[in-house]
Amino acid sequence: MRHYLNEGMLADMPTPAMDLALYQGAIVAWVSSHAASPSPETNVRCRVRTRAYGRCVGDIQAGIAPDDAVEWFCFLCHESGRISGWRQTPWDRSARKR
Repeated sequence: MRHYLNEGMLADMPTPAMDLALYQGAIVAWVSSHAASPSPETNVRCRVRTRAYGRCVGDIQAGIAPDDAVEWFCFLCHESGRISGWRQTPWDRSARKR
């Protein structure tokens, strides 16, 4: 996630890259603020688009892996990924007081 930042703020980048940064940031923010929750459910919708079906309507499930990466998965379309370098970024909610 740090590669999306410039001096701690979102860097100037093309729209597709900004969309990806905000999407992954939403996943990280949810997971890091709900780390104590046993449920992998998030409030983030899948962003995959297919020619045949349009936008996926699945919800992302995510959690923190043993190596501290955020792993996410959509059970509907099977899109998945890993997000690293998220600690101490603007999206990291793990150290914030509630």
